[in-house]
Amino acid sequence: MAERKRPRRTRERIVETSLVMFNRLGEPNVTTADIADEMGISPGNLYYHFRNKDEIVGELFAALERRLDALLDPRVSGVVDVEDLWLFLHLLFEAMWDYRSFTAISTRYCPAAAS
Repeated sequence: MAERKRPRRTRERIVETSLVMFNRLGEPNVTTADIADEMGISPGNLYYHFRNKDEIVGELFAALERRLDALLDPRVSGVVDVEDLWLFLHLLFEAMWDYRSFTAISTRYCPAAAS
């Protein structure tokens, strides 16, 4: 018997959809109504999980931070040889690509990052 996958929760889907839309359209061009419409849910359902777009951005920043922390943890990412370095760089650039819209977002939400 095939194992059933746990259905993705709405909060997780909001975060994933937001990241895709931010990367495709640019964060300033995406509203919470756009995200809800893309997902086929009501704006009220989205607001049940996140009060505003800033909270979604904060959740995405936290996810990126967790991903980079795990990658940069010296106990885990100890580079031993060239292949390890190649894998490390590949994973780092993959994370940067997945969160590419955050270059622009970071300067808007964190003014110190712009200087």
